[in-house]
Amino acid sequence: MSSPLPANARVSTNPFLESKLNHLRDRSLGSSAVRATTAEIARILAVEATQNHKPDHGKIALIVVLRSGLGMSDAFLSQFAPDTDVVVYHIGMFREKYTLQPVEYYNKLPNNNTEIKRVYVIDPLIATGGTATAVIETLR
Repeated sequence: MSSPLPANARVSTNPFLESKLNHLRDRSLGSSAVRATTAEIARILAVEATQNHKPDHGKIALIVVLRSGLGMSDAFLSQFAPDTDVVVYHIGMFREKYTLQPVEYYNKLPNNNTEIKRVYVIDPLIATGGTATAVIETLR
């Protein structure tokens, strides 16, 4: 788990996105504000992540990290043309309370799908990014 992200993984450095993530960390936010902020984050990330997508890139997989990524999947799906071959998979992970290590509790990822040419891991990465790193390790 200590291995770094792969060279082709991107972590956004968008300052507006950073501001939204900081806002989302506010524990006093109500649930409607959390949903609205998550939707804004998702739109920013989706546009940024898919800006270089070309329709001929082949099959795309959205890996949604439960539950935090659920509210972000529609923003990503809306970035692709209707005829784009996109499949959505879910994986459940949480950080263990004491060790802070990611723990997998649900996995509906394909065993080995060589048709998939591009993968988007959808998780807001509120804390350290350890969950997304663990998902990427699982995909390897």
